[in-house]
Amino acid sequence: MYRIPFTRVPGQLVPAVPAPAAAERLALRGQLEASQWWPAEVLAELQQVQLGALCEHVWEQVPWYRDRLAEAGWAPGRPMTTDCYRRLPILRREEAMAAGEALRARTLPEGHGEVSAGSTSGSTGRSLRYWVSELARRIGSAFHLHIYCLAGWDFTRDLASILVDKQGVAAAPEGRTYPDWGPCLADLYPSGRHHFLAAMTDIDDQLDWLQRRRPAYLQTYPSNLAALLERAAARGLPLDFLQGISTLGEQVPEALRERVRAHFGWPLFDVYSASEVGVMAIQCPSHEHYHVQTANVLLEVLDEQGRPCGPGQTGEVVVTCLNNFAAPLLRYAIGDFAEVGAGCDCGRGQPVLQRIRGRARNMLRRPDGVTAWPSFGTAALHRAAPIRQFQVVQTAIDRIELRLVCDRPLPADTQRELVAILQASLGYPFQVEIRRCDRIERSAGSKYEDFLSLL
Repeated sequence: MYRIPFTRVPGQLVPAVPAPAAAERLALRGQLEASQWWPAEVLAELQQVQLGALCEHVWEQVPWYRDRLAEAGWAPGRPMTTDCYRRLPILRREEAMAAGEALRARTLPEGHGEVSAGSTSGSTGRSLRYWVSELARRIGSAFHLHIYCLAGWDFTRDLASILVDKQGVAAAPEGRTYPDWGPCLADLYPSGRHHFLAAMTDIDDQLDWLQRRRPAYLQTYPSNLAALLERAAARGLPLDFLQGISTLGEQVPEALRERVRAHFGWPLFDVYSASEVGVMAIQCPSHEHYHVQTANVLLEVLDEQGRPCGPGQTGEVVVTCLNNFAAPLLRYAIGDFAEVGAGCDCGRGQPVLQRIRGRARNMLRRPDGVTAWPSFGTAALHRAAPIRQFQVVQTAIDRIELRLVCDRPLPADTQRELVAILQASLGYPFQVEIRRCDRIERSAGSKYEDFLSLL
């Protein structure tokens, strides 16, 4: 079989004559690499141009949006100004679910390819159906290549993923091993193997699997990583073969970042994305905040009055995917909250998110009127008791349930210590009920939530 010759570029090998699809992906990745350094005003101007093209398409092909666009003061042939865009009503998840196929474009521009359907994980029991064009998928593949490059990973080493197994092909105990890292780079770079295991697998079985595979890199959910690190420490199993960890899909607690830094000597690398809109922000290679991916999304962070938040302020994330013309989501409330950051000294012109705060259901509400994303004193809880896993659930305005997975019952004095730690961490003397569980169930998306409010 003919093999394309490879030429060396810094750090990797690239085919001298790549296939057309690979050449396009490499070119797109080159655009992502170059454009991230452009000034903020240039990036904003280019976004407005793309937004205008998207709205022209939506007006013609998605009639559901016409009244919303007209009420915002926009019509075909007019520029979509910032003020006009901000007058568009926010699209809530429930509204998008109710609209269903009415959000799907009747036809696509030439070159956008076929349309495929997908659905969100439905962690609240409500799954959103969405549609993606072939072009948007190809752009998403270029973003995955871009992420690996930003993380600084060596493609020739083995990669392991412990994520939701939508196809049912990676069940325990062996999961599934692929010969390369996947379609985003297989036709561009020589790569190591990709080991894949379903995230529903028991944590002990995950650890055993990692010890057998010994990958250089791991990608998984933050909550799953936290459980892996805790269990590895309890069993005395070294994870010294790992040279990099990437997380996605959940809020990253600062305690987890600190633990990774302390244990491995290098930082965790996180990606902020959602299946219905793609990559929204990528952690800065030089810092632990995030750069909004303006080439893919127009992202706002809004306060309770719908005004843009400034640096240091936390608000609701509202996003428009600029590249998916199949079923556009205009000013879509993704369900998350984020804190806006100041400009980054790395030189990238992209907007900064200081941290991703998580969803409204992950907010603590106290009787004294304080609302916040809680910290639990995780390290102190694990020092006080042999906890394999825990979850904090707010069941009433003044009541907390601490769910624990432990190998043995806890004596009364240990339980009192856990209550005191939790009350001090939450900043209020909640009534705390401790409930021992055999296991803490994951969401439909194979994720854990370490805090959940039922209010």
